[in-house]
Amino acid sequence: MRGLLLALLFSVLISGTALAQPVSEPARTNLILTIQASPQLVPGERGDLQLELHNPYPWAMENVSLFGEVYAFLHRAERTDIAGLPNSPSLGTGGSTWTRVEFGSLPAADRRTVTILVETSAQTPGGTVFTQGVYLLRFRLDFDYEGGLHAVMVSPGFYTAEEWTFATRDATPQEQAAYRYIGFANYSYLGLVLGLPSIDGILPDSGFGVKEPLPLWPFQLLAVGAGISIAGSGYYFWRERRTSGKS
Repeated sequence: MRGLLLALLFSVLISGTALAQPVSEPARTNLILTIQASPQLVPGERGDLQLELHNPYPWAMENVSLFGEVYAFLHRAERTDIAGLPNSPSLGTGGSTWTRVEFGSLPAADRRTVTILVETSAQTPGGTVFTQGVYLLRFRLDFDYEGGLHAVMVSPGFYTAEEWTFATRDATPQEQAAYRYIGFANYSYLGLVLGLPSIDGILPDSGFGVKEPLPLWPFQLLAVGAGISIAGSGYYFWRERRTSGKS
């Protein structure tokens, strides 16, 4: 991975991309995408994932495109990539594990609610009755802004644990000067992993739960048992009264 950083060094020094652009200010990018509600589903059910997209800039965001994708399943601390999981959930109406929402323009300070349909089948893997299964979601946001510039923001789900740890480790002063660091992260390296000169912001990951429903038969047995107990008590009470009356 150090070889990748060395390969970036010359291009970064020449182009000057180590300087942070106003579009990447964490105080603004942290406000762009908010997870409002995540569904908790039983296999075979569908529900809505609700997001809020906010333009925190003093200028319009143009050609806005939000990409969302289910990328992994987590159960009992074991993670399975979605590519190796049959009958995985789908997003939107296309029956795919990913969806894209397009906006023509998002004016300054405007907010939009984004609703993404999450659909499961009866065969969709989930948690057990007592353990929750969680499907992980990652997001990518593309938009144009003033001056004809283009921004790309992504969530951590696009990176392996090793890549994310490397990009967010403590940097040396030389690395801080050579690469584009915003806050705690090396945006140059995170961009290189995705085939980009740099990313422009970090979005939150999200997820939704899938869990087997609590079976009804134990409660039905309890109800039957309670009914038998009540009937038995009534019968013995009736016999006791009848015996007392005869004596």
